[in-house]
Amino acid sequence: MAVTFRYARIDEYPQIASFLNEYWANNHVYVRDKPLFDWTFNSPQLWPESGYCFAMAEDNGELIGILGGIPFVFNTFGKADPGVWIANYVIRPDHRKGTFALQLLSQFRKPSLHAVIASGINPATITIYKVLRGEVLPYMPRRVAVVSGATDRMA
Repeated sequence: MAVTFRYARIDEYPQIASFLNEYWANNHVYVRDKPLFDWTFNSPQLWPESGYCFAMAEDNGELIGILGGIPFVFNTFGKADPGVWIANYVIRPDHRKGTFALQLLSQFRKPSLHAVIASGINPATITIYKVLRGEVLPYMPRRVAVVSGATDRMA
């Protein structure tokens, strides 16, 4: 097994969409809407690498795992730094033993990224974040507010 890890190129969307559809979520909006996928993962002004902010694991050239990263500006009391919001993680079932998840996540551990955030993580993945010396925060409730007069925009 010769597993390699890298970032996705822009021309690889069909392969990524097929993998997302089969292993992550059937008929997900990222599979149906390439412009939305591009808007989410292709931010040249925020992501210094060429291509998508999307890590891929391949076994002899065959896609076996993915981890998307949504680039954003992390603002800490007025100091703006690049960050990545983790999304769309899955390893093909026949490759789930080993350190592939850890290695995919490590693709986003770069000195240039000051914040790598994952929200709503599965309790089983907490160990991975702790091994990487990530700070795991306690449960935080999510709230949604709709501003008066903006219900049409919200809908």
